[in-house]
Amino acid sequence: MVIVPFYLFLALYAGFLFVCGIFFAINLLHLVHTGTLTTIALLVSALIFGAVALILLGTWQLLPDIGWSEPITLFNFDSGNSLGF
Repeated sequence: MVIVPFYLFLALYAGFLFVCGIFFAINLLHLVHTGTLTTIALLVSALIFGAVALILLGTWQLLPDIGWSEPITLFNFDSGNSLGF
């Protein structure tokens, strides 16, 4: 039986958000550095920033009601099922 705490998925999600934030910052710095501050480039960047903001808002609204110390059973080899679930 493989049991992991639920907060492990929160840590993985936070790491994913951190990497996405770094890529977004690199994108904006690249636009400023190369001087490609056209209307389309800024519009696309604003659209991506807005989508990320909506995802973070949804995350902020949905995560407080979750019990993060609950264990999750990934594989239960004692169930008698041949697949192990």
